[in-house]
Amino acid sequence: MVKPSSAFSPGKGGWGAWELVGRYGELDVDRAAFPLFADPVAAARSAQSWTVGVNWYLNSNLKLVANYLQTSFDGGAAAGADRETEKAVFTRLQVAF
Repeated sequence: MVKPSSAFSPGKGGWGAWELVGRYGELDVDRAAFPLFADPVAAARSAQSWTVGVNWYLNSNLKLVANYLQTSFDGGAAAGADRETEKAVFTRLQVAF
């Protein structure tokens, strides 16, 4: 658990703690999965995903999170084409007691 050395306090110089985050991941589906367990026309053969974000710990009980995610696919669309790249922004407010 991150505990800021000075909690967020406007006018008193306290900005809490900031954390930059990132992640990369890949999924490769075994060729033996097609066509027995997965439909090669509807299921992607692989996916590559990355995320970047920032966490802001205002104090030891309150955290704000903002992330940008992007995933690209090989296959998964009609006629064997690649499924469209997915892009998303997620935010979260976390309160801990």
